[in-house]
Amino acid sequence: MTVSTFLSAINAELSKEAKVLSDPDTNGFKAAHERWTDRDLKTPSAIVIVATEDDIVKTVQLALKHDIPFVPKSGGHSAWSTIGQEGIIIDLSNYNKVKIDKSTKTVTIQSGIVNKQLIGALYEHNLFLPLGGGNTIGSVPQALGGGLCALSKQCGNTSDNVLSARLVTATGELITVDSNRSDLLWALKGAGQYFGLVTELTL
Repeated sequence: MTVSTFLSAINAELSKEAKVLSDPDTNGFKAAHERWTDRDLKTPSAIVIVATEDDIVKTVQLALKHDIPFVPKSGGHSAWSTIGQEGIIIDLSNYNKVKIDKSTKTVTIQSGIVNKQLIGALYEHNLFLPLGGGNTIGSVPQALGGGLCALSKQCGNTSDNVLSARLVTATGELITVDSNRSDLLWALKGAGQYFGLVTELTL
């Protein structure tokens, strides 16, 4: 299948708030394509800016169906999460809400949130997580990669605080990863980018 076939199909599947950008000469595409470094930067055929978890699931499922490779983008700090004309970027930046449960002192974060947003939300509730110092780093990918920070010695890494996740698997299935899937939960805490696309984390 071709990317053009995928693009024709995906527009009918997404929410009203989602966007599909395919013209690299437009300002919107250029802005969504920005990363912290231009090293090995490639230009995809399209950038799908999702707005809901269902958008994420449908985009992954349709990409799998049409055999279109993809990479997710949160804060845009990955040194290798780039792809050329053969594939697409799933841009998570607008999927960035925070839900804080003060009774359990836990927080559920969507996969597009960056550290600056999360730190600010936690501060308003007198809560704290060991996060890195980079304000624009994606909080979810940081946790999935371990999350070493200045306070790791006192508080552990970001990944040590992960309680559960919602994950789109390599077959396009949305699952909850918690103590009932303890092996997978353990694997997500440091190597999470290899097991699927995480839509939410609870810490």
